[in-house]
Amino acid sequence: MNKHTHDERFNENYENLRNAIVGQACRDYIGALRTLKKNPKNVFAQARAEECEKYFRSERYAIMCNIEGEAIIEQCKKRAENSKTVFKPRYM
Repeated sequence: MNKHTHDERFNENYENLRNAIVGQACRDYIGALRTLKKNPKNVFAQARAEECEKYFRSERYAIMCNIEGEAIIEQCKKRAENSKTVFKPRYM
């Protein structure tokens, strides 16, 4: 395998990982928002929504994604209005 091919493969793998991380954060946030709409006192969903918002506003997110965090938050809020996903904590 030549270096050029190795670099391309590395970049592709990095992009796939980055997309998976950001995509999971979006799914978690949408699910938490949807749950909060049905049950505003759900502490697990409140914590997850806050965690996701903090992530989308973080430097770590900015390094991984070239889309503004606030834009992602707004898009997720719109999708949550139309989504049927309900947040279920992974540890329960």
